[in-house]
Amino acid sequence: MKYYKLTFPNGFDFQTGNSINYRNNIGKIVKPVKKSKEYEICTDSVLHASENLFDAMSYARLPCAIFVVEGEPVVKQSDKCAFARLKVIREIPTTYWHAAYCDFMIWMLQENKNFVGKEQTQVLQAIDGVIQVFINAKSEGFFSESATESAWSAVEYVESVTRSVAWAAESAARSVARAAARSAHRLKLQNKFVELLELQR
Repeated sequence: MKYYKLTFPNGFDFQTGNSINYRNNIGKIVKPVKKSKEYEICTDSVLHASENLFDAMSYARLPCAIFVVEGEPVVKQSDKCAFARLKVIREIPTTYWHAAYCDFMIWMLQENKNFVGKEQTQVLQAIDGVIQVFINAKSEGFFSESATESAWSAVEYVESVTRSVAWAAESAARSVARAAARSAHRLKLQNKFVELLELQR
């Protein structure tokens, strides 16, 4: 079965930063550095990946690289799985997913503005600020550290202004992805992302 694995831009895993380079292992099997007969999720005895791309993004950091992997989970939880081994199938080129991800986030944030009253001008301005971060990131072709920090700041500002908007309770741009993955419109959101992703090809 296909899963998504996100890493640092250089291909190394987020968990250790230096043990497994997924880009250097495309077409190969990778295993945890620590060998264990007892598999526990969120430990170095397993590898992690998610069936839903937005679940994977909720555990990652921007900028990142995205890999398609295959394997049989030894432990499952709602938003990620643990594996004793993974086969690295391919990398989704940044030029494809980056623009699609930015378009998706802009679309989703615009959708969320429909749930904010017109009188909540500060909240609307803050959402527009986050949208601008993704517009800038798309035009620049990558997520710079300053863009990521701007997204964090903008979302945290919305949170400080009001907690009445569901997504505003999240504390970072990547958490918007987590909210999307857990929402009732999960399939709709993923289909929208795939639609935008296909437009980039």
